[in-house]
Amino acid sequence: GYPPYAYPPHPGYWPRGHSRSRSPPRGGRRGGDDASKYTCRFFIGIENDDEFRVARRIIGANGSKMKDIVAKSGGDAKLRLRGKASGYVERDTNEESPEPLQLCISCPTREGYHIATRLTEELLLRVYGEYDRWCAENNRPERAPRIHMTEKHHNTGHDSGGGGG
Repeated sequence: GYPPYAYPPHPGYWPRGHSRSRSPPRGGRRGGDDASKYTCRFFIGIENDDEFRVARRIIGANGSKMKDIVAKSGGDAKLRLRGKASGYVERDTNEESPEPLQLCISCPTREGYHIATRLTEELLLRVYGEYDRWCAENNRPERAPRIHMTEKHHNTGHDSGGGGG
């Protein structure tokens, strides 16, 4: 069942500077290339409302779906659902971002990043299937979007990857 409170909490719920992440603190990374960071954004394309509750379906109860992706990708990936109605308060503005709902992924390792993005895509396809069925059952004309993802990789040092191909 659902928790007795509305999820996500209102934007002012978390104190400024408080991280909801249960990830270990930064620094002292095991393995990985500190010079690189792989990032992407999956634009959800479905409004988070009180009926379908797409954010909850993506995050899972107590973050279970996000934690599962992080664990399977080696533990270094960070996943953050942000944007309109996400409940995520931006550090610089102390408010929710007005951008469309999106799931952001960052990972210092190429392998972990690829695993996290593949698992996220599979999760979104499942949620999109649920959305299509939910809309049909509720006589709603909306249908799930196609997956829309943008990538950006940061390399702040020398690439330690092998050459050629």
